[in-house]
Parts: sequence; structure tokens; C-alpha cells
Amino acid sequence: GETHEQRLLRLRSLLVIEYEREQGASKGLTNAAQSIANEVERELEQAMAQTMGGEMKTSDGNKESGVDHKKDGLKKNKYDLPRTRASFEFTEDFVLFFFKRLLREWEQHLLQRSEDEKMSANGKRATMLQKQARRDIRAFIKQLKTRQIPRDVLAKSEKIVFAAEKRNYVEAKRIFFEMAIGNAPWPMGVTMVGIHERSGRSKIFSSQIAHVLNDEVQRKYIHAMARLISFAQSKYPSEDLTKNMG
Repeated sequence: GETHEQRLLRLRSLLVIEYEREQGASKGLTNAAQSIANEVERELEQAMAQTMGGEMKTSDGNKESGVDHKKDGLKKNKYDLPRTRASFEFTEDFVLFFFKRLLREWEQHLLQRSEDEKMSANGKRATMLQKQARRDIRAFIKQLKTRQIPRDVLAKSEKIVFAAEKRNYVEAKRIFFEMAIGNAPWPMGVTMVGIHERSGRSKIFSSQIAHVLNDEVQRKYIHAMARLISFAQSKYPSEDLTKNMG
């Protein structure tokens, strides 16, 4: 077996590996944020170029500015009207519809801002947050479409949707915390290092384990889902203030 000093050396090595992994993830997040910022700048430049390009003729021969045309927003599609759970056969389709509808409403909201607001620092940041959420939730949407989402994540996602539909955002937030942090009574601060590992750990179910700690992709899309629920609260706040997130 290992001596006490050997165990300490092994733990130190694991901590170094974890630190290097976190540093790499931090650089990756920085690069992703810069990519989104560049995308926002390009879209704003294109919008300004269209505005500076003069007036456009409508089908009836009248003229309208590029700004007003832009404010018409997105084309109508199947996500414009809400649907109930009973209208879906599968839970995956119900959850998928809800979050894609929220993404669309958020984008529509951003398009309807004034040009000055879009170009401001806060306006650009708001656009970046929406684009990052849209990018980070892609894996979640793909898992829903292919029916490959973990069953416990799906079950909690459905509960979040139900809570949001009832405008109980505090309950939705509680479920997010359960997804992100888990509800298992972790016996140690550092896990899976093999030091005095307790046999009870093997009995912890997957639904109790924090998905944010398990997988970087899941961490991103759970964060994106939380941002979408925050947008939902801003647009559809509960009349009962105790059900709104602080």
C-alpha cells in the first residue's frame, strides 16, 4: 500500500492537473467570448451599412428606412405561439419547443431596440449574452432532438419548464441549483482521489450528482438555460414577487 507521503504526492499531482485543466478551460472561454464579440461587431456593422444605404422600396412603391425594416423582426414560424404539454407526445419535444421559443423571443426583443441602444456598451453586452446562450445550448437541443439527453437532466428540465410556465422562477432556480450543484452529501471536499474513499460514495445515484461538475458541455448548456429563464422572468414577471428571482 501507499505511505502517507506517497498519498500526499499523488494528491498534489491531481491538484496540479486540475489547476491546469481549469486554466485551459478559462482560456477557451476567453477565446469563445472574443469570437462572440467579433460576431456582434460584424452584425452591427452590417446593420449600419444597410441603414446608411438609403431607403428601400416596399411592395406598394412606398419608401421605408432600413431601420424600420429591421424592426419588423424575425419571420413568423412555429415557435411564435405557445403550446401546452398535452400537445406533445414526447417530453423532449416539449422542452425543446419551450427553450427554442424563449431563444426566439429574446432575439426578437434585441432586434426591436433602437440603434443607439444596440451600439451602446450595455447593448452589445446584451447581444453577446444572447448569442453565447444560443451557442452554448446547442448541445442540449441536439440531445433533445436525438433523444440522447440523460433521463435525470430531462426530468429536471421538464420541471423547470413547468415552474417557468407558472411564473414560479424561484422554484425554477432551485431546480437549476439541484442540477448544477447536486443534492448528494459529498463526504469530502476533494473527490475521486482514492484517499480514504468511503464505500457509500458508490451508492450515490446519477440524479444526485452535480452535472456541472461532471461535464463541460453540460455546464455550458445549464448556464444557458438559466439565462433563458432569467429572460423569461424579465418579460413575464410573476405578480407574486416572492416567486421572482432576486
